Amino acid sequence: MTTTFTLSTSRRDALKVGGLVVAGGAALIGGTAAIAPSAAASSRLDTGVHLGSGSVGTRTVVLDQPSVRAEALAAVRQLRLDMWAKNPPLLSVAGSTGGTVQSYAQEQGYASAEAYADALVWDQDMERVSVQRLVECLEMGRIEHSRPNGESYSTAHIGDVTNGTFEILAATTDQSATISTGIGIWASEYDKLVAAGGAWNHETGHLHTLLNPTITSIGFAASAGYFTGEGLWAHSAPAESVGWSGIYDVTLANGGGSASSVPAGYQAPAPAASEPASASASAAPTPADATTATNRLRPAVTKPWNLSSSGSSPDSLLRGLRAVFRGK
Repeated sequence: MTTTFTLSTSRRDALKVGGLVVAGGAALIGGTAAIAPSAAASSRLDTGVHLGSGSVGTRTVVLDQPSVRAEALAAVRQLRLDMWAKNPPLLSVAGSTGGTVQSYAQEQGYASAEAYADALVWDQDMERVSVQRLVECLEMGRIEHSRPNGESYSTAHIGDVTNGTFEILAATTDQSATISTGIGIWASEYDKLVAAGGAWNHETGHLHTLLNPTITSIGFAASAGYFTGEGLWAHSAPAESVGWSGIYDVTLANGGGSASSVPAGYQAPAPAASEPASASASAAPTPADATTATNRLRPAVTKPWNLSSSGSSPDSLLRGLRAVFRGK
């Protein structure tokens, strides 16, 4: 039986959303799973995200960000198309606007399902933050809206992104799971979103973030059964993936040396010949209110969708999403 836990934070008025989910047992909450290091060569990687205070160490991880980008965009686009058709209730984070998916999207200028789904754009800054936060969660052995040095996730600055992002997190004990599994875990909050009348809360915040029509810039990362997603309002950054594919020693604050999240025997593909320089965005986000809700850990009744068995190709993923929604 799969057990799911959720934890979310909200920044009042600034519409900042955070959340996390753990699936497949509580082992990932309590500590770091033992993973044998790989003998494959790795490359040192600085994501360009502000590390915060503390000593600098590294965490070795396997990344395949081009695949994450393709799979995540297909999955979230299909999710928005299906949710437009089902039209569940959806309010703004503050609860002052919205009504249903369609009415809220139309308020934001999206007159059709396609316009609503196509509004999502991959954002390289969000991707860089996603990778950094992924590695930090792996370092801590749990998913949490804080960093290994004890600072808040909102200190993961890059360019003009200085007030935090919409952050969603998930993890599963299946270390081979791809980003579609994480999106399935987040999307499994559908019944709770309906029961809440479309309101954002600590049990609906992940799906709410994926459906929120004010969020148009997104990025995701996945490795070793951990999944991170970051989103923001319209933001100017390259729409291509950073291209990281292979084994990397990623820098992080308060790492205390080096550790590995690479499965034994892993054979890395050849990394990209060159990695893009850190991009600086040109549009500042809305200033954030410093008031933050208290984190709470509570069990979630809804079981996550397990899309990993359907394969990682976009076609297989979309078939899985459609099958789930037909069953609702």
